[in-house]
This record gives sequence, structure tokens and C-alpha cells, in this order.
Amino acid sequence: MAEDPLVWALWASLAGATLSLARVLALGRAGRVRAHIRAVVVFLVVFVVAVGFAEAVGRRYRFDRTLERIHLPIAISGAFAVLGPLVTGWRHWRGRGSLRAHRIAIVLFLVLFVAAASTGILMIRTGVPR
Repeated sequence: MAEDPLVWALWASLAGATLSLARVLALGRAGRVRAHIRAVVVFLVVFVVAVGFAEAVGRRYRFDRTLERIHLPIAISGAFAVLGPLVTGWRHWRGRGSLRAHRIAIVLFLVLFVAAASTGILMIRTGVPR
């Protein structure tokens, strides 16, 4: 599994998503709104690519069932949780939402992102070809 180019593409896209997410957070924290919004778009593209590679790896390999049962609900929740910061950020930018709500949505997404990545890494270690 370690030699599979698809798995390497997953690792690279996950690293890219993590780095672009760090940039999103840093720009948001610095108050650079336009750069923050551009970084969010980049993150979303890389995040979708990472999810696509994860799905492809999931179709090519079989994993420990227990880890899979733990990982999948977290990963699905994390993928949908990205909508929270998007909606609250948009509302805050338009003057209709609170920064507090945006920050809460960010924390929820970050917890799920880290949990999904962590359980996914553990799950991949158990992978065997189908």
C-alpha cells in the first residue's frame, strides 16, 4: 500500500489541505479579509480533491471494520461541517452574523477535521488490496 501512487496522492492532498487550512486561519486571525476569502476558496478545492482521493483509496483497499465504522461518520460530519464556517463567515462579512458564531463553527469544523484525519490515518494503516 505504501508504494501505491493513489495513496501518495491522498497524503499529498491531505498535507495540502492542512497547510491551506493553516493559511486560512492565519489570514482570518490577521484580519486580512479578502486574502482570507481567497485562501478559503483554495482550501475548499484542495479539500474536495483530498476527499476524492480518500474515496478512491477506500474503493481500492479493504480496512479494519471497526476503524471504518468509527472513521466514516466523523469524516462525513467533517465534510458537511465545512458549511458552518462558510455560512457564518459569509453572514459576518455581509454584516448579518456574529464573529462569535463564525468562531464556534470554525472550532467545530477543526475538531472534526483533526478527528477525521487521525482516524483516517489509523484506518489506512490497516488497508489491504481488494
